[in-house]
Amino acid sequence: MNTRKFKRVAEALRRETGKALLYEVKDPRIRLVTVTRAEPSIDFRTARIYVSIMGDEDIKKKTLEILGKARGHIQSLVGEHLSLRYVPILSFCLDDSMDRGLRVAKLIDEVTREEENT
Repeated sequence: MNTRKFKRVAEALRRETGKALLYEVKDPRIRLVTVTRAEPSIDFRTARIYVSIMGDEDIKKKTLEILGKARGHIQSLVGEHLSLRYVPILSFCLDDSMDRGLRVAKLIDEVTREEENT
């Protein structure tokens, strides 16, 4: 497997999916979505698109459902801009790494404050 090609395709998928969501999909319910990374399969026929969604758990769940329903339209938009033999079948997954990072930063701040108070 050519890892250079794999990385280029993953980056192109991430970039084009982000552009499609930002500029071409007109649904106002998905405005707070950021594409964080894309992981294509080895044969490039499928790809997981990881998204970060601003809001509470209910908003995140509803937005993922909307993305799932709009998957075909988003695939066709992405396929117009990529020169691949097959347009990958996209699946959207929630990327909670930003939430975990914020949680860790908050814990570090709490420990720092406790040490300053003692």
